[in-house]
Amino acid sequence: MNMRFKQIVVSAWVIALVFSACSVCAQAFGEVTRGARGNKEWSEHREKMMNKLTKELKLTPEQQQQIKEQRNQQKDKSKALRDELREKRLELKEELEKQDINKGKIYLLVAEIEGLMGDQLEQRVEGVLAMREILTPEQFEKFNEKMKEKLEERKEKMRGEKGKKIEKD
Repeated sequence: MNMRFKQIVVSAWVIALVFSACSVCAQAFGEVTRGARGNKEWSEHREKMMNKLTKELKLTPEQQQQIKEQRNQQKDKSKALRDELREKRLELKEELEKQDINKGKIYLLVAEIEGLMGDQLEQRVEGVLAMREILTPEQFEKFNEKMKEKLEERKEKMRGEKGKKIEKD
């Protein structure tokens, strides 16, 4: 039991550190913007991306509307999950920093965080399934190719930024 507790504590710290590092990196690289100006920029960016996607996939007006509705529904759920997850991670961090720890509460928070992360995964899968229903098989295949390209671009960008940071040190 003692070893299991140590594994959970270490896992919780790793999760907290990864979450913190991701937030810092996203802010540093301009991925996260705050305030009215940031929201406007993000909205404009999303609009440009949707227009590009519409042209590349040759979406019909009906498909465009369905995608817009699906994204709006998913956005609200996603924000609620992120907020709740952030709150639970903070509670866990605070609990782990206390002088007298409550193992029961720590285990409960870890279980809640795992559940919320599972909910996030389910939501992503639901989004993919919804896109599959909206798009034709050919459009979906092209959409997947574009998403893979974007993911690779992000990975390369992060690798490049890490290399620059290491060189500075």
